[in-house]
Amino acid sequence: MKKWSEWSSLEKRLLTGTVMIVVFLSLLFFVPRMYLLGIFSFVVALISWEWLRMTQKDISKWFYLLVPTLVFAFLCLLLWLFSAYLFDPVAPSHELLQKVIEPAGVVPAADVKTIKSVVPVTTWSLFDVVVFVFSVMATVTWLVWVPIQLIFFRNYAQSKTENSDVVIETEASDDLEQVAGEKLSTKDAFEEGSIQEPKKAMQWATFATPMVLLFIFWLGSIYLLYVKGPWALLSLWILVWLADTGAYFGGSYLGGPKLAPNVSPNKTISGALCGLISGVLWCVVSYYLPYSFMSYIHSPNALSVVLLGVVLTVVSILGDLYESHIKRIADVKDSSGLLPGHGGIWDRLDSIIAVTPVALLALLWFI
Repeated sequence: MKKWSEWSSLEKRLLTGTVMIVVFLSLLFFVPRMYLLGIFSFVVALISWEWLRMTQKDISKWFYLLVPTLVFAFLCLLLWLFSAYLFDPVAPSHELLQKVIEPAGVVPAADVKTIKSVVPVTTWSLFDVVVFVFSVMATVTWLVWVPIQLIFFRNYAQSKTENSDVVIETEASDDLEQVAGEKLSTKDAFEEGSIQEPKKAMQWATFATPMVLLFIFWLGSIYLLYVKGPWALLSLWILVWLADTGAYFGGSYLGGPKLAPNVSPNKTISGALCGLISGVLWCVVSYYLPYSFMSYIHSPNALSVVLLGVVLTVVSILGDLYESHIKRIADVKDSSGLLPGHGGIWDRLDSIIAVTPVALLALLWFI
């Protein structure tokens, strides 16, 4: 039997992928949901550690442990605070107010009738409202702010690397001939300091933006799992997996022009189109599958379903490109080595993190 060190990257990838699928499905359908959300919160904390080690390399080592620990504690606290809503997510808002306010003694019990008369009866709970607000924020970020970052980085990197006056000179040595006029690659330009401006300008954005988006992904996943059920969450993830698979095989087979060469050199336009077709087809098929995410979209016509599939697939591509963008700035191949053959957890969930809040916004809009 071969040692682990002798396994090829493909063998490690297949084994790790199989184990991840089995573990994920077992947790999703057989583990009590409160325990599942605790495990899920721990995974999100690990992703925050991956993000931290990529974007903030000059901080002390204890900070790398402190931040994920605080993230995990904060998410567990929110789970406890949200528990009243999670176990009764579609109760009218006045009943939720009574459940939360009256036992806490915030107002006298006699004033609860006044609250009921002021707050209109609605099918939206407070938890729905919180999810909706954060989903809007994340959707604007993925559809506006992230493309701006990617375009800015691409144009600035091209202007520096393609400019003939970006050169370096190295001194002659005994075993190397003198090299003059060598153009800088994007990586070298960052190291030599010629592309410091965008790196400094985006430092705070790359520090804060992923953490906010990661929190909204966590919140949205809780909503899908508790309000719509495990199959709704799984069907949404399948959309992303099929889009990624279609993009990979389509791009490998067809080739052609690169999609974003300065961000992710291996991605092609043909691959993106194949991924788009795969994602849209799954949206159309799953629209007719009971309890799937798309089955809860009460769309007035088939065109809306197709357009939603296009938007979700495009956002999944943006999520992949955004992580590649951060890894390129950080000059790392993978977010971590936690998953042999796959890199890190963020490498596997980058597109899902992007798609979840946009899908939730569509769900709340069309419900």
